[in-house]
Amino acid sequence: MADLRRRVRGAGLGLVAVGAAVLLSGCLGDLPVDPSVAPIEVVVDGCRLNLATVENGTHGIAVVGPGSVEVTGPGREDAEPFVGQGEFDTSTGTYTITCLAEDGSRLGSATLVSSAG
Repeated sequence: MADLRRRVRGAGLGLVAVGAAVLLSGCLGDLPVDPSVAPIEVVVDGCRLNLATVENGTHGIAVVGPGSVEVTGPGREDAEPFVGQGEFDTSTGTYTITCLAEDGSRLGSATLVSSAG
């Protein structure tokens, strides 16, 4: 009987340890994103970016709020508008993100710098 109690107690302690590990792993936050593929979010109201710098690579872009954005910079001399979500490739240089209202009027701009890793 004592042997059975030890087994149950040991299993219970094992479950507590596993549960604690799972709970604590949530406290560590999200793992860092590879800067060569980090997604870029542009908040149209205020023309704010979630990142100021990225590494060269293909990046998702998400436009938050009503309106659109145009991205110009190295290899992107003709502004390509983004509405909603899309992606674009960056190379070494400075990009200008221009935020546009739904009627096409300019709301502001932000700068994104891309560099080699």
